[in-house]
Formats: sequence, C-alpha cells, structure tokens
Amino acid sequence: MAQFMRTFRKHRKVLLAILTLLAMLSFVFLPTILEIMQTEGRGRNPVVVKTSKYGSLTERQVDGLLRQRQRLYAFLRQMHEVVRTKGGRGDAIREALTSFGASPASEEAAIENWLHALRAEELGFKVSEKAVNDYLASLAEGKVSNEDVKQILKQMRMSQGQLFEGLRTELLALRLAQTFWISLAAATPAQRWEYYQRLNRKAKIEAIPVPAVQFAEKVAPPSEADLRAFFEEHKDRLPDPDAPEPGFKEPHRVDIQYLKATVETFMDPAAVTEQAIRDYYEENKDRLYKDMLPEGPAPASPKPETPKPETPKAEPAEAEPAKAEPNPPESSKSTPPSGDAAPSSEEPASPGPGKSSHSARRSPFRLVAEEKAASPSLPKLDAPVKPEMPASASGEDQAKADSASAKPAPASAKPDPAAPKPESPEAAKPEATKPETAKPAPVKYKPLADVQEEIRKTLAREAAEAKIRDVLRRLQDRLVQFETQWTLYDSLDPEKKASTPPPARPDFVALAKEHRLTAAQTGLMSARQMAETDIGKSMTEGGTSFIQAAFQKSALAFRPGLAQDNEGHSYLYWEVDDAPERVPEFDEPGVRERVLEGWKLFHARDLATQEAERLAAEARKAGKPLAEAFAGQKDVRVLTPPPFTWLTFGNLPVWFRVRPPQYSEVVGIPGAGEDFMRAIFALKPNEIGLAPDRAKATIYVVRLVEYSPSDSVLWDMFVADDYRGYAMVARYDQLEVGSRWREQVRSEAGLKWLREPFRGRGEFED
Repeated sequence: MAQFMRTFRKHRKVLLAILTLLAMLSFVFLPTILEIMQTEGRGRNPVVVKTSKYGSLTERQVDGLLRQRQRLYAFLRQMHEVVRTKGGRGDAIREALTSFGASPASEEAAIENWLHALRAEELGFKVSEKAVNDYLASLAEGKVSNEDVKQILKQMRMSQGQLFEGLRTELLALRLAQTFWISLAAATPAQRWEYYQRLNRKAKIEAIPVPAVQFAEKVAPPSEADLRAFFEEHKDRLPDPDAPEPGFKEPHRVDIQYLKATVETFMDPAAVTEQAIRDYYEENKDRLYKDMLPEGPAPASPKPETPKPETPKAEPAEAEPAKAEPNPPESSKSTPPSGDAAPSSEEPASPGPGKSSHSARRSPFRLVAEEKAASPSLPKLDAPVKPEMPASASGEDQAKADSASAKPAPASAKPDPAAPKPESPEAAKPEATKPETAKPAPVKYKPLADVQEEIRKTLAREAAEAKIRDVLRRLQDRLVQFETQWTLYDSLDPEKKASTPPPARPDFVALAKEHRLTAAQTGLMSARQMAETDIGKSMTEGGTSFIQAAFQKSALAFRPGLAQDNEGHSYLYWEVDDAPERVPEFDEPGVRERVLEGWKLFHARDLATQEAERLAAEARKAGKPLAEAFAGQKDVRVLTPPPFTWLTFGNLPVWFRVRPPQYSEVVGIPGAGEDFMRAIFALKPNEIGLAPDRAKATIYVVRLVEYSPSDSVLWDMFVADDYRGYAMVARYDQLEVGSRWREQVRSEAGLKWLREPFRGRGEFED
C-alpha cells in the first residue's frame, strides 16, 4: 500500500489527468454505450417492448412472461383432468381456461395480460396469497388433494412460487377485465328491443350476386410506383379470405411428417374368444344391457278408498321458495373478456335446479381497502385448501333449521280434544301402502345372443386401440433417440459440424410398412391450410388442438408427439421444417404477381358496385320482383333463400346458451356477415338496396320481400320474454367497446413493440 501511495504521489498529475479524461468520457459516452447495448441486444437480449409508464421488457423477460402463462395454462389443464377423473364437473377450470383466449402461446396476449395486471394494481386491486389459495380451492371442487397439486407441479417442473405468481398476475388482469365487462351489462329498453329483433325477426329476400372477380380483367393496370405503394400499404397484413383488406405477409408455416394408425386396420374380431364375450356381458350387464321396460308384477298400490292421512313433513332446503330476493347474486361465474356472456347486474341468472344459493363461489379478489394482513410467506399446500364458506349457515345447517321449523308444535301446547290422535306416521299409513307388501319387479336383461356381436366389436376395438398405443409408443421411443442425436449434432460449433455427418433420420415409409401404418408429410403449410388435413383436425395428448401445438413458438424440430382425431385415428408426428411469419420483399419471385392480382381484385369492387347500382336502378324502375324484372336476362341469377334472422342460437335451449349467437347462414350467400345483415334489416318491404359479403368480394342487389312475424306480434313476444334469454345478443356491441378499451389501456401505457409479436396460431386465430 505504501509503495502504491509513493507511486501515486510521484505521478499524481498524470494520473489525475487520465482519471479526469476517463470521467468526462464516461459522462458523455457511457449512456450512449448502454443504450446501444440495450437496443442492439448484446448477449442476444434486446429490448423488444417499451412502455412510457411501466418501463421496458427485454427478449428474455417477454419469453419469461410467455412461458409463465403457458405453464399456468398447462397446470390448469392437468388439474382439470384430475377433477374430471375424480367425478367433478370441472366447470370452474373450463371457465378459467377460456380467459386465456384461443392461443396461450401468444406473446401479444401475454404482454397484454402483464399490462392489465399492472393497471389493476395501479387502481388499487390486490390479490393476496390467501386469495390465490381460495381460488385454487374453488377450482378443485373438493376433488384435488394437496398431494395431487404437488404431483402436477413435480411433473411440470414448476415450483409453488411460480404457480402462485402466475395465478396472481392472471387474477389481477382478470379482475380488471371483469370490472370493465360488468359495466357493460345493462341495456336500455330501446337496446333490448333492437337485440330482440336481431334474434327473432325474419327477412325474406330476393338477391342478385355481382362478384368482383368478373371485373378483374377490366381494371386498368397500375404503374410500377402505384403497385409498390399498394404492396407497402398491405405488406404487414396476413392474407385472410374473409377480410376486405388484402394481405401480403407470409404466414407462419410448418412441415409435419407423421405416421397414421387406423383402428380398422388393427381390429381382429375373430380373435375375441367366447369366454371373453361372456365375461364382458356379466361385468357390464347391469350398466349396459338392462331392458328399458322390465316385465313382472307391479308394486302393490294403495286402495283408492283408503285416504292417506296428512302428516307434517319438512321440505328440503333447496325446495323452499326464495324470500324477498328479486336480484339474488349470480351463482357461479362472472364473465371474463373471452367471448362469453357478460353478467347482467339487472337480472342475473338464478341458480340451476337443485342448487342452493349458498353454493355461490366467493370472489378471490380483494381491494386494498378490504385487504387484511396477509401471511408473510407462501401458504403451505399441506394445509387444507378449501374455499371459505359464507357467513350464513351451510346448506346442511340450513336444511336442519328448515326441518326444525316444520316440526309440529311442542308438547306443552294443548291439543284439540276433538282431534284424532294418530299413534305415529307409520301407524297412520294404510295397510296397502306399507313397503313390505310391495314386491319389486325382477330385473330383465337383453339376451347375450342379441348383444354378442356388439360386444365382439367392442372388445376387438379395445384390443386394436391397445395395440396402436403399444406400437406408437415404441416408435416414439425410437424417434426420441434420433431427437437426442440430432440435438447433440446441432449444438456442435460450425467447424466441427461441417466435418461431422448428421444422424440418419428414421425412414417413415419403411416404419409404416413394417407396422401397418400410413406415412405422410404435409410440406410447408400455414395453419389455415393445415386445418384442412386429417392430422390438422386432431387433438394432442395434452388436450390442446394439433394446430395450436404445431404452431406455437416453443415447438421444437424432431420432437415427437401423439395425437388423435374424432374418428379414433391416431398419429405419431414431428416437425421437420419451420418457416416463421415474415414480410417478403417486393422483388422476390412470385410476390409481384400476387400483389398485381390483389390490386385487380381490390379495385374490381368499384366496378362490381357500379354494376350492382345499375341493376338496382333498373329493378326500381320496373317496380316488380327481381325474378320478374330480370326474367329475360340469362346472365342475371336471382337467389331466393329461405327466411332468416340476423343472429341465431341454432337449436340450443336458453339454459345452454353460454356463447353469443352466430350470424345466420343465408342459403346461397356465403360470407353473409355484419355488413350484409345491417344492410338487409335496414330495408323496408319491397325496398331495393345493396349488401356486400364479409370480404366485399361480392355485392348483392337485394329486394326485401317481407318481415315476419308482424311488428305487433313481435312486440307482444318481446314484452313477454325474459331479457336473460337473449342478453348475449349484446355481446357484439360489447366486444367492439371492449376492443376500444384494450386499445386505450395500451395507449395510456405507451406500449410499443420493437419487433412483430408472435401470435401463436397466426392467421388461424378465431
């Protein structure tokens, strides 16, 4: 130390000058250097999301939020399986899963969820550890034990802390959304009348289609500058056949190689023994083979001349009429921003049959003003995880209280001397109604000979499914071995990799021939294209759709997976190539041709609209139905679809309407969406107008023939009907307002993506 000080004193002027220069340089250039390191992503961790209110997120942080949400989604799916396996309904978990939207693998959804959670905290919402535990308990329905939860976490390599943090973020975001959606629940009488008409008023029309494609060749060719400008305007949009705007962005594409096993190929009914059929029949005859109308003596009925004395009897608690509660709290759920119905604060749905109002779930959320001292550490899963009961008596206690209130007067009350004195309720019963005199009818079963072939097919199918599982599992193990070899090879440095031959890929054609399977490869396909293939309609082992699993961001090359479709066909697949979503260059081969085609179709709409207006003017001048006005013109086709409503629930009864109604299908007019319906139902009878389809690719000349029923009949129906039966018609207006609200939250936070976010299923989003 002394030597250092002597050296410093000797050269202090030079050293101080150097230190001063370094300080000046760091003051001037260090912020710039740090900014460059941050934005250019030194260490492959650039900033990809910026907000003016909550700071920035790097690539790793965005990936962490996405993985947290994916893990939570997978945990809830596993928990749902346990609940269903143990006899639960799983309704609460299904409701929670819907809040994730169509694609849990969407970066955009994960960041919006993070943004909403921060906004909720800013407004004073708080979710404690106890609230998370209560929420878990409500999802478990009393079917999932602490050991089950621990086992799921262990399988997923997920800690309890990660689970609680994921649920806390999800609940905060969900609570903010629920608070917003509840504010949209009310509707004015005029709005209700409008919604009722959309669902119940039918329109009968005549229509003449005028497709824009017929005029594409008449569009004047654009200049090169105009064509490039058209490309620049639409290059960031994905192509969508139902959208009016063209899109030239290349969608995410994957190439899938797979083996397909059909049950019929592996079935061998002749291998099923007679003893196996008899054993199956005996084991299942009470469940499957009882006759619907068994023969035999009916139980003895009481004599008509013997009256049954009235005895006081307590009614069950569930059967009691509601007491002075015109607006009871909704029993089980509030609407997340996922497409389900918004809860009505005016007329909430009453509890279903057999459900006590005490079964309503308590909200897992707490405002800061309501929050009490929380536990300083995470609650232990070893402790019982049960939802808190309401402060009022439980259903059992309530039943006891109701029973007590229904008992006869106490012994101290003086009985009426003239009244008869029954010994007991049992003694008062007529002799003919006593249980011992009624003989149960014997159970009658279908003969084995009648169901023998059915059982043979069932057992043969079960054996075939077992063989398929065994074959595909063994082949999956072989593919996993190759995946391991490929991963090791792919991790080599470039120099060594160039001198090392890649591992030999398994021959799918040979494997298919050896094991009675079918081999196939899709080639690079978008999600929309893949959905039309056989494997595209299947579901994976985890219960997610194959499309979602194949197009998620974390999908790995040569990672084998299993799937099955609704027809029972099984698939062993892996991804062999992946082409991410990207914006092409105008000068790439084939791009200019696509842009020119899009230009012609886009501008051909103007010519189609002009032709439709000409036909409409001609029809108005004729003053006749379209079929008569254009009877002599062979190139004019008049459609007469059956009457239709604007929206429809199909054949679903009121109590099954958990989704908003859909646009009605109009026979002969595909793509009849919002613009088409709005134009039709704005017309008066015998009035003629124009109505476009969703993509504005076809313009229809429309004459409204009539509405049904009449206004007076429809009004009487509206006055008598319950708003809860059609409240979800409002969902379309609410979704539009909800979209604006989410945009406002993003705008207030100053959210900006520095790259294109990964949206999971790409252009296949619902």
